[in-house]
Amino acid sequence: MKNKPDYVKYLVCILLGAGLVYFLFNKTDIDVDIKAYQLKIELLEQKIDSIETQNDSLQIEKQELFDKIQGYDIEIQNLNKKIYVIRKDYKKRLDAVNQFTDAELQKFFSERYSIDNDSIK
Repeated sequence: MKNKPDYVKYLVCILLGAGLVYFLFNKTDIDVDIKAYQLKIELLEQKIDSIETQNDSLQIEKQELFDKIQGYDIEIQNLNKKIYVIRKDYKKRLDAVNQFTDAELQKFFSERYSIDNDSIK
């Protein structure tokens, strides 16, 4: 009886070894349609090339718009400087008019529009 378990162990090892050899050396070719996959790969590559071309043109357009924005920013800064100068000048003139007394205002308008006080009734 002692030999029987040894035979079973050897038999199991032989069967496992034979199965392993069968799976390793019995390589069957897998039937795959390679041409269809190659066609799909080529189509995807064309799509990638098209997208890269679009990306390049968008990058150029982005740079052009950025340059335009910088030009507009400079123009806005120049206009703001002019507005500041005009406001400052206007404020000086307004302050000068506000400092006139009633007599000075009357004299200013009468000289400007040649109005006689006697003719107003």
